[in-house]
Formats: sequence, structure tokens, C-alpha cells
Amino acid sequence: MSTIWIKADEDRWQECSPDSLQPAGVQFRKIEGQHGLALLAAPECRIRINGQRIWGGLRILQHRDEIQVDGQRIYYSAQRLPRVSRYQAGPGAPVKCAVCRTPLRDRDAIVSCPGCSRSYHQSDGKPCWTYREQCVFCGHPTSLTGEAAWRPEQEGSDG
Repeated sequence: MSTIWIKADEDRWQECSPDSLQPAGVQFRKIEGQHGLALLAAPECRIRINGQRIWGGLRILQHRDEIQVDGQRIYYSAQRLPRVSRYQAGPGAPVKCAVCRTPLRDRDAIVSCPGCSRSYHQSDGKPCWTYREQCVFCGHPTSLTGEAAWRPEQEGSDG
């Protein structure tokens, strides 16, 4: 899920959907089949991403990009939140949990890592996803609180 962060007040950043924010001369477009976001800027638009001007009016945004348009600071986050779902067994070799290495069975409660797509058990009896603070393969945070692990405030004292 792509998220845009805008400065709500002096001390607080607010999440919003890319569809709900359209600064003058700027459009955000979802990239089909991907979790990314493209930024399209009109030629007259004065915009910088991570302090650099964009040429040609198009930029594929990366996680934690800072966008400056008309004096407004905006951040982009590509971070997706992990969710518990039910495993659906398919044909072929069984899929194994990334932590305990036992096969996942049909209807097991699992989490697929948003960062690397590896599957983990996640139940009271097998809390493999939340066993550590981060995915053992890609480092994605394993919190299931529903809150973003990355926020613009983490980018520095003035973020």
C-alpha cells in the first residue's frame, strides 16, 4: 500500500492516500502490477525529490522519498503492513514456514512478509512471524499492530 505523508502541524505528520492529495501540477499514479507509485509533474511545476529536480516530469518513487512542491514537504512510503491470512495449499511441493521450517497446511494462519513474500506461521501455538522484531530474510518489521513502522519523523530532527 502506497502512503503519502504530509505535515499536519509543527510536530505531527499525517498519512493520506495518494488519490486524496493532488498538489497543483502534480499527479500520483499507481503502477499496474506493482506496489509502487509514479509521480507526474507538469513542466511549469517546481518540484524536487530528495533535493534534486526531476527531468522529463516523471519519477518512479522509492520508499522514503522526500518530495518538495511549492514549499510543501511530502514523503512517500512504499511500506505495506503485514496481515494474518489463511494459507491455501496448492499443487506442487509444500511451502515451509520461514522460521520453524515445518510445512504450511491448508487453512493455517500465516503472514506473508510484505518485503520478501516468504510465509510464516502466525497463531497462538506458532507465532513464527512475531518471533523476532524483523523478517529473518529482508528485515521488514514484524509488528501486527496495524501502525506504520516507518514515519517521516525518523528522517531527522526537522523531519
